[in-house]
Amino acid sequence: MQVGAFKMGFWLTLLACAFPAISATPLSAQNWATRDLCLIDEARVYEDIFEPEFYARMQSRAAQIPNGVGRYWRITSPDGATSHLWGTMHSSLPVILRLPDEVERTIKSARVIATETDYTQQTRADLTRAYTAFDRYRDANQMSVEQMELPEHLLTWTRDRLVGLGWGDEAFDYLSPAAIAELMLGDPCGDFNAGIYPIQDDRIQMLGEIAGADVLSLEEPRALFKKLNDPNNLWLTRAMIAVYANYLNPEITREALSTSYALYLQGRIGEMMAWDETYFADTYPDEGLGWLARTNDYLLRERNEGFLATAMDDLQRGGVFMAVGTYHLPMEYGLVAMLREAGFTVDRVPLKGELPE
Repeated sequence: MQVGAFKMGFWLTLLACAFPAISATPLSAQNWATRDLCLIDEARVYEDIFEPEFYARMQSRAAQIPNGVGRYWRITSPDGATSHLWGTMHSSLPVILRLPDEVERTIKSARVIATETDYTQQTRADLTRAYTAFDRYRDANQMSVEQMELPEHLLTWTRDRLVGLGWGDEAFDYLSPAAIAELMLGDPCGDFNAGIYPIQDDRIQMLGEIAGADVLSLEEPRALFKKLNDPNNLWLTRAMIAVYANYLNPEITREALSTSYALYLQGRIGEMMAWDETYFADTYPDEGLGWLARTNDYLLRERNEGFLATAMDDLQRGGVFMAVGTYHLPMEYGLVAMLREAGFTVDRVPLKGELPE
């Protein structure tokens, strides 16, 4: 199994978050992600996809999220060395791959490109492990995803996604929950150009390397799998599967997809996160926010701490272009706040098309 194609973090926030409830319509979690629906070139926000009361609560929550506006930030060390922080979207669609000229110039002049994970293989042994990851198969003592007591429609959407990826109808029986959670991180809209176009993070790494920068991997490639495959973290794995299964809701519309892209391109990251929170609170009042909180506590807070520790020496020296999923930037546990707490000055660099301060 090649796992390098998948990046951690929320690949987008589209969902059927705009809808008040789950429909009983028996649609496939694969059928919605058609090429025509996915390939949106001019993204725009469609506020009418939200019910007014939902939108009002979403905006209210977004206003409470620290550092919720902006994708591009300048980092200045206590000694005056300058680096940059960029919030990516883990997508290979052209509308996301196009980078602002200012950002691309900074990438090409960077001393170090720091990405969440460097998936390039360093040795033949690494390649062998990537393609023959036998520990991703479930052993007899492991709970299956089907035994995790998730809502039936989430199991259906997860199963459909695994079938669409070529794992077959019996994937729940032979793949470990950790392997399934990892597979769920892929964007179905990226299926059409997988292996042809890089996701934005990988394009940034490629541009930097071509220009002569060193690459810093903020965590090792198997860190996510190791975390999820630990029996002590079963409830984290369950929460992640639930969260990412929701991103497969087959009722997604072109307008909702366009809105998610446009919010990102306009730097409205707090609104994206508030969209998620409001949706999960409404759709799964008993467990939804718990799933999201448990997932974010690991994917964002815990990993941000590791990212910063890994990058600290290079950030002190300067010349770093740090590219991480855009959800890693806002909130009290976001990298902007963490960098400031560590003694750095962090200033937003507004870009054309983004919201003002």
